Amino acid sequence: MSEQARRPAARPDPNRWGSVPSGPDLEANTLLLKSPYLIPTGQRRASLIVLRGSDVGREFPLTATEVVLGRDMRLEVPIEDEMVSRRHAAIRRVGSAEDFRHVIRDLESTNGILVNNRKLGEVELRDGDRIILGETVLLYRVLDEIDIGYQDEIRKLVRYHELTGFLTLKEFYRMVRREMSSGADAGPFALLMIDVDNLREINSLYGHLAGGAVIRRIGELFRGVLEPKQAIGIYGGDEFICLSPGTRGEEACVVAERLRTTVERDPFTFNDSRIPFTVCIGVAEFPMHGDRIQDLVQRADTALYRAKAQGKNRTVVYESASDSRSR
Repeated sequence: MSEQARRPAARPDPNRWGSVPSGPDLEANTLLLKSPYLIPTGQRRASLIVLRGSDVGREFPLTATEVVLGRDMRLEVPIEDEMVSRRHAAIRRVGSAEDFRHVIRDLESTNGILVNNRKLGEVELRDGDRIILGETVLLYRVLDEIDIGYQDEIRKLVRYHELTGFLTLKEFYRMVRREMSSGADAGPFALLMIDVDNLREINSLYGHLAGGAVIRRIGELFRGVLEPKQAIGIYGGDEFICLSPGTRGEEACVVAERLRTTVERDPFTFNDSRIPFTVCIGVAEFPMHGDRIQDLVQRADTALYRAKAQGKNRTVVYESASDSRSR
């Protein structure tokens, strides 16, 4: 056997990555585990995970001492199910935040609660129990660190648009329904429909990577301007929708104009090219312009298209079929 054949394969530098090895040298390129423990121990979190219903996959962490489940969208665990009472059940934590148990009890609901298909008034939950409220099925889980990390990543994917960080449309509508859930006592709010004026031209002139960078930049600009109480969602490829609670009239125009002028003044560059872009905004107000989400969206959308017809880079507030205020 030659000297070269007897020489053991060199251990690769873990800070350098080359081509993928094959054949007998494959094992020589396996990196050594520096710690014998893959998972730090100790972290636990109890959660409810929707198995069946309008929000399949959604997780509700049980971090408070007591949470209430029901159809009221303002609750800690809101359930969109017509067979669920407005305040249907409560889950109480027993013990400390680290060493805990949970007990669920019925709040004199119309249809009661079932745990593992047994109708009960109050019972201590165990990991893996299935809770049935109306037509909704919830899974009670005590999560370890891998489970927690997985659920956190799933929540990001379900709730947020990857490019902008804005809410997905489903999550955004949930926030709007929460604002409207007080019925006659619900406060006013403004709904803003926002559209990028010249994205098609940007894609044609600079390429779709530039168009994607513009959308990402709008996400950064809007997040820097909006207040914590305000929310924004992705409506389409180049359309966004914004909720501004407690806002009406002139104040709604101020919010819209702050967004519009922030975009207008931004000196955005991509691959050393200055790319100007603007937005149009249509504004509708609750309850003045409608008391249903679809009506508000339609009227904000009508105002948006009037803004674009008037020359772009404008804010228009919905007023009537024949007239709207513009900025």
